Amino acid sequence: MGAIGSVWRRIGTKLYIALGFAVFLTLGSSAVGVFYFERSGDLSFRLRAESVPALEAAWAAAREAEKLRSLGLSLMSETGTDVQQSVSVSESLSRMESALGTASGVSELAGDSQAVLDAAYNLAGVVDNLALNRNAIREADAAASNLHARLDAASGDDVSTLAALSVLNRAMFASDEDALQGLWDEFGVLYSTSIDTSVASLGDGQGVFAVRGQQLALRERAGELAEAFDESSAALDGTVSVLLSNAGENSSSTLGSAVNTFDQGRLLLTLISVASVVVATLAAWLWVGNGMVRRLSRMSERMRNMAGGDLETPVPEVGEDEIGELANALEVFRQQALEVQRLNLVEKLYGELRVANEELKQMQARLVAQEKLAALGELVSGVAHEISNPLNFVTNFSEGSLELYDELSEMLDTYKDEMSEEDSSLLDEISEEINDSLNRVCINGGRALAIVERMRAMGVE
Repeated sequence: MGAIGSVWRRIGTKLYIALGFAVFLTLGSSAVGVFYFERSGDLSFRLRAESVPALEAAWAAAREAEKLRSLGLSLMSETGTDVQQSVSVSESLSRMESALGTASGVSELAGDSQAVLDAAYNLAGVVDNLALNRNAIREADAAASNLHARLDAASGDDVSTLAALSVLNRAMFASDEDALQGLWDEFGVLYSTSIDTSVASLGDGQGVFAVRGQQLALRERAGELAEAFDESSAALDGTVSVLLSNAGENSSSTLGSAVNTFDQGRLLLTLISVASVVVATLAAWLWVGNGMVRRLSRMSERMRNMAGGDLETPVPEVGEDEIGELANALEVFRQQALEVQRLNLVEKLYGELRVANEELKQMQARLVAQEKLAALGELVSGVAHEISNPLNFVTNFSEGSLELYDELSEMLDTYKDEMSEEDSSLLDEISEEINDSLNRVCINGGRALAIVERMRAMGVE
């Protein structure tokens, strides 16, 4: 534990940790940017490749459904031609199947697409039955016109034949099956009285009663098909409306997700950048400014006092890191210099007593002192060299923090219009304090480097 604590207290360890944290923030911001860029790209591709084509396909299916309804209404209003209607129904279904195939490519719309297709086929079946029923009505009407012409041309000499012709004429305009059945019974009574054969043939087989009965049945069938058409059309309208609504919601949801993803990525990157600048500023302020620079300033002051001749005051303890080692080396230098000073004083007094031997002893003392000072100079030069590297790193890190802070300030300036005046004023105050603190770190770091260079020069001398 002691070894771990000693390693932790060293400046190099803390600098490496700070560098690792900066690298971690850089990698984190890069990972966030890549993740949200890929996510936004995926959502944009889904919007272009699935949601928008599905919405367009839903509108195409709605147009084809409207065409089917128009065909059915045309058939019920006796307009159009059989060939054109048959081809149009087939073509509409084919185009609708193609459009719904595109829409069903989106999993959320597959069920709605199938419901629209089922309703479309149901409506198409009703339209085909309407076409068949309309053609049958036309054929029955043509047969009725032919019979009407024959009735107009027919004549009779006896009362029964004339009565049979009257019954047949009324049968041509019978309003329902009951009325037609009553006229049939009346015609049967007259038929048994041996009416004219040409008149009798108009009521037998495919005569007036059969044709009129077919007309009544076909018109009743037309009413049933009209109700079925209304129901199928309403069902198709409902499924198409659901498909359009869900396709629109899917497209809007995908677009909203893409926009939200972009906004989230931008927000996280901004937060990471702000956190990086805040951490760098706090590290520079609390650790570099209040820690390293303050202790180096105390050592610099003590060294100036020593240079002025104050060797009695001990060098204060400033920690157990590299700066502490430098302080310990300076304390050793002070003690040795003080010892040398005392030795010189003793030798001077001793020389006054022994003049003959003083010159030789003084020379020996000077040689010893010079050797000690040379060794101490080498030690000071080595320590100065060791501490100059972390001081250079501190200065460079502070300058880099200033550059990062300038970039952050430019980024935050783009959001000032969205801030209140109080928040904007607070941001300006914080920016000035941070900028001033970083400048002080750079200035004091330069002063510390100058001190180290002077120590190195002293060691060389």
